[in-house]
Amino acid sequence: MLIDSIQNGIVIDHITAGKAMELYQILGLDKLACTVAILKNVTSGKLGRKDIIKIDGEMELDWDLIGYVDSFDGGDNNVWGFAASSRYDNVVAYQTPRFAGLQLTAQYSFKTDSSATAATYSGDEGTSAAKRYASIGVSGDYGAAQFAAGYELTKYGANVSGIREVADKDGSLVFVGGNYNFEVVRVYAEAQYFEGLSGIKNAYNDEFTKGDPSSDGLKGYGLHLGAKAPIAAGTLTAGLYYVDGKQDFTSTADQDFKYYGVSARYVYPLSKRTSVYGGAGYGQTSVDNAAANGSDEDTKLVQAYVGLSHTF
Repeated sequence: MLIDSIQNGIVIDHITAGKAMELYQILGLDKLACTVAILKNVTSGKLGRKDIIKIDGEMELDWDLIGYVDSFDGGDNNVWGFAASSRYDNVVAYQTPRFAGLQLTAQYSFKTDSSATAATYSGDEGTSAAKRYASIGVSGDYGAAQFAAGYELTKYGANVSGIREVADKDGSLVFVGGNYNFEVVRVYAEAQYFEGLSGIKNAYNDEFTKGDPSSDGLKGYGLHLGAKAPIAAGTLTAGLYYVDGKQDFTSTADQDFKYYGVSARYVYPLSKRTSVYGGAGYGQTSVDNAAANGSDEDTKLVQAYVGLSHTF
């Protein structure tokens, strides 16, 4: 049998023998219009036998581990969930084969945003003035039970005057969590600790969305509990979020903040490619010493939405 070489695509090699079809479903490769070849039980000098997937076309693979630990995979619209990294430019990534249920993922970005300049605290790629990112994580897949743990490091850049986006510290984030499938419902739980972050995703309160050169960044922790349940041919997803932290200023009083969020969403498939969905959520951020006069601030959000999704 002849499997032609691919001209412009992706080869996923060193897959545990017998797991290629499972990975095919997880990555949604059945939705691609290009040719996808699955090679099973290929002879391997290291593994004995292995599977290979060849994709004759371009697609974006997701190296993010957050789907193992967060029911909404990072928050639901403006109910934003936790501090988390974005998709970065100039990234090299490596994943080991899964062995005894475990898989290691490592990533490094030489400059997180190719379009950024020194005016936005990120100089030329390959210099210490560029904003860089590194992460390492491990995931475990044991049938009904899955888990993930990881560490992320952000090396902040500087402007032309040498002023950093965050005063002295680099950004660090540690998370651990997992999920378990009870058949009638899949339950998720996660905890994280962060310090030195320049910002966190919060679309309706801009107090903590960008860096401050007079601050050592954001420091705190977060907790999440979520669930997914199949109901009437669709899927109901729900999540609770709590974050407790502070803006660590170098010369003025710190700003303490707390965030509470709850959200629910229902998705009903009309076909393999088309779904309708609806959801609602509530979020509240409380900030101490938010104003110049030292007064506190509460910002609240109520969201509701419906829509249709179609995959081409």
